[in-house]
Amino acid sequence: MRGLMKLSVWGFCFALMGGLCTDWPRAAWAELIDFEDLSLQPNSHFEGTDTIPYDFTATLNPWTSRGMTFPLYWALDHYEYPPGSGQYYDYTWWYGVSYSNHTWTGTPPAGLAGQYTAYAPGGTGGPGGAGGSSTYAVFFCTADWDNGGQTYSFSLDLPPGRQIQGLSVTNNCYVWNTIKNGDPYGFTRPFDTGDYFLLTIVGLDGSGQPIAASPVEIYLADYRSQNPAEHYVLETWQNVDLSGLAGAEKLLFRLSSTDVGQYGMNTPAYFLVDNILLAEVPEPASGLLLFLGGMGLWVRRRLLGISVERVWGTKDNR
Repeated sequence: MRGLMKLSVWGFCFALMGGLCTDWPRAAWAELIDFEDLSLQPNSHFEGTDTIPYDFTATLNPWTSRGMTFPLYWALDHYEYPPGSGQYYDYTWWYGVSYSNHTWTGTPPAGLAGQYTAYAPGGTGGPGGAGGSSTYAVFFCTADWDNGGQTYSFSLDLPPGRQIQGLSVTNNCYVWNTIKNGDPYGFTRPFDTGDYFLLTIVGLDGSGQPIAASPVEIYLADYRSQNPAEHYVLETWQNVDLSGLAGAEKLLFRLSSTDVGQYGMNTPAYFLVDNILLAEVPEPASGLLLFLGGMGLWVRRRLLGISVERVWGTKDNR
């Protein structure tokens, strides 16, 4: 009887601990960054400013959506042509994250004209964002010269106290046209069997080092199959589960392609993002720990009382 009582006490404790701890850390509170809080004129995008133009250095123009900050580096410079002529022509360049609500009908815009335009929803003229929303983020990565320019990357800080759960990605019209048709200048070629355009998302800690979790891979274009019917360029918004990177404080986005030339990757280093899903970083449930500690002391006292009664024939009345 005493053995059964002992087992019952322990069973009750383990069942209670199991029931409480299966939800510990507690289920995280979700937050959606959908960019719909940003104001844009129809068929437009956010363009930064250059505080010191013509110095070949980009100015940081950070912007925020629903509490999450995104960096945009934007510059206005010029070049002399022909060299020595004294004739200068202005041009802009940028990298990081911009946002847009551009749509298209008829023929998808090619070249830089399509850099801010989502290919989805495929020329219907409807909203270009995920799930029929209007606004989406445009990511443009910079070359990893330590890797010979064969990959392009960009890192993004997550808001303090938040962890990544997922997001949606797709291609812009510039990438879509380049992969399908190449470009008229011969810098890129149309994709053929064996080619791919890959987005890899790596979780980083606060110091910028990769966490233990495996990176997540998304093929923005995949021609690896020997069967041409299986070749595709991503033309819709794809939901990506990133809950495995929940311990990350930063995300590293890395683009790689099989179209690589003398100066590195030829495929335009863009991808689009919408509906970033964040969750609150769980904190240890101090109340639960105190409760379990109290239960442990109570069980110890009960078992000690049972042992004293069994050995000495007396009952512990403490």
